[in-house]
Amino acid sequence: MAFFAVAHAARLQPDYRTDYIAYEEEMPYEPSRTADIMSKFGLLSPQQLLDTADYYEIHNIIDTPLICYNLIINAPVKEDDPGQQQLKIRVLNKSAVIYFWMCDYLKSYELLIKALDLCEKYPNGSIEFRIHANIGNIYYRFKEYDLAKLYYSRALELCRDSTNVILLYDNIGQAEFEKGELDSAFYHLDKALQINSRFGNIHINSLSNTIASIYQKRGLYDSAFYYLRLALDDARKNRREEFEAENLSDLGKLFFETERADSAILYIGYSNAVARENKFYNILLENHLTLSKIEKAKGYYDKSLEEMEKYSNLKDSIFSASRLMDINNLQRIYEVSKTNRQLEELAVEQKIKERTISYQRTGLFAAIAALLLVVVILLFVFSQKRRLNKAYKALFEKNLEIISLQERTSDKHPKNMPHSKHTLLHVCQFYNVAVFFRNSRGSKRSIHRTFCK
Repeated sequence: MAFFAVAHAARLQPDYRTDYIAYEEEMPYEPSRTADIMSKFGLLSPQQLLDTADYYEIHNIIDTPLICYNLIINAPVKEDDPGQQQLKIRVLNKSAVIYFWMCDYLKSYELLIKALDLCEKYPNGSIEFRIHANIGNIYYRFKEYDLAKLYYSRALELCRDSTNVILLYDNIGQAEFEKGELDSAFYHLDKALQINSRFGNIHINSLSNTIASIYQKRGLYDSAFYYLRLALDDARKNRREEFEAENLSDLGKLFFETERADSAILYIGYSNAVARENKFYNILLENHLTLSKIEKAKGYYDKSLEEMEKYSNLKDSIFSASRLMDINNLQRIYEVSKTNRQLEELAVEQKIKERTISYQRTGLFAAIAALLLVVVILLFVFSQKRRLNKAYKALFEKNLEIISLQERTSDKHPKNMPHSKHTLLHVCQFYNVAVFFRNSRGSKRSIHRTFCK
């Protein structure tokens, strides 16, 4: 199951799940072992960290999963790696759930908004609908029912899992019920019932309680009794004692409202028996108050006063326990915030190291590139020099052939060419060749012009 419906009368919730927000209940506190944990977990991959966090969450240990989640969140992730980004979104959502249970609603909300921002870049409906539903539950917790309904409706648009659709319809129905819009609430709850019947009535308890409340508010008591008994049967069938105690208490109140005091006392007594056995003190507290009202209505003021004294004593005890829980929650938040600061410092140090290594690599690559460029240039110059030398040598040999040919020609016709011109031609040809090589070393071309006019 991906998440819950909000609780009937904001008191009861199904079993704790890590990826959807429910309401507060006491969770065991594990003393911080931050340094030891971080030294070991820092070597794990993101998936290994997630598996480790899931293991500890199964055992209701919260600080170790938060360390794992923060390591994943602060780890550098490439923007072109959608798999790692999706993992980060899941972890943000899971962290938000834990912070909600620790009553740090602001931190929970901030993490959910970050996850929602990432969902815009890397859309994934199966994760995004849970984030919307969790934000809706935060607003429901603070009685912002319009905003809660808005986020539940967005989650419903994205959800493709029928069992989760049931819970979202239930959530919307309960938000409408709290606003007093009974017709709209009944419409959404009826849709949830229709889908729920096709899946073996897996969420009948929460649905039945809310529908019973609607009928009770409308004065249709027979229908309210029917749905409360339906919820009670489901709680007993699935051995969910808290739901059983709550349903018995609600039946007792309904009997009292319909002026059947004896039946009311009987059912509240059944509720008290289950609540005492399982230490459901909030249910006991409410039952003592109801019994005090019943006894007062019957005219038994001494019994009413006795029940009121039990109510007051238990309330003081619960208040003290609640204050202690608040102190423990503050201690948890302090430990977690200290851990977060250490993780952030480690993340900054890691980023500095990575940036330094990146700069070193960049400098090394630049030096290698410059060296390779120099080598290429030298090789190019060397190859060009060899080609020019070969060209000069070939040209020199060609000039020698020409001179030899001209000498043979002049031997055949010595009378047709004066001796001075014959000698000057040889000299000019010789200087042509010499000047060619000299020019290749950077000399002026004026010598060529002097002897070749």
